[in-house]
Amino acid sequence: MTEGSVTRQDYLERVERAKRWAGLRLGFPISLADMAAEAAFSKYHFHRIFSAIVGESPAAYVQRLRLDRAANLLETHLALSVSEVALECGFATPSAFARDFKARFGTTPRAFRASPRPLATCALPDAAAIGPTDPPRSDFTWRFDRSAPLRLAEARGEGRYDRAAAMAWGRLMGSWFRSGRKEAPSPAYGIAWDNPGITRENSLRYSACAPLKAGEALPADSPCLELYHSLSKGDRASVELWLPLA
Repeated sequence: MTEGSVTRQDYLERVERAKRWAGLRLGFPISLADMAAEAAFSKYHFHRIFSAIVGESPAAYVQRLRLDRAANLLETHLALSVSEVALECGFATPSAFARDFKARFGTTPRAFRASPRPLATCALPDAAAIGPTDPPRSDFTWRFDRSAPLRLAEARGEGRYDRAAAMAWGRLMGSWFRSGRKEAPSPAYGIAWDNPGITRENSLRYSACAPLKAGEALPADSPCLELYHSLSKGDRASVELWLPLA
């Protein structure tokens, strides 16, 4: 591996660290200096590197995440007022939120909420490429439970969810077994961070996660997640979908 490739990989990892950090703090002020410090760059160097790698400036990236999150909350958290959604997503005032939301989605937050849209599904490969599938099921079981805080090691992929998930799990399993472990993590967790009906396809974020040892700390958050009771080759898996209620 050349010195240049090592430097590029280091830059990619440091920018990804800043992206993760910002994505977990959308409800709070996020400055260029804060993101740069998380990536261990000066803020001017960080701005250039981030923009070149991500394809948008740090401010534009954070703004997009905030607006996409706001749109998702407007659709799924009807008990929250528009003003509460604005504050939850880090906008200083409802008027600023309404202005930026309309610029992004072409309509006001209230009109967006009042116009129900069909549930979007993530694009998948052609049916001929994956063979026959079972008919859709409507008999999923539900239960309410309280989960203790989780400490997880994470690998992330971005893009169309089927590809992003494959990328994330490949990265996680590669690191997992390179560390000397002989068996796959059990349980393991998958996190789909974005709504494919709102976030553009190439920006969808998916995390593959495995439990960390006691005492290792990570920033806390409460996303929706998938609990895999086991990981094995094949086309079937036992999966629970966890949705945070508080």
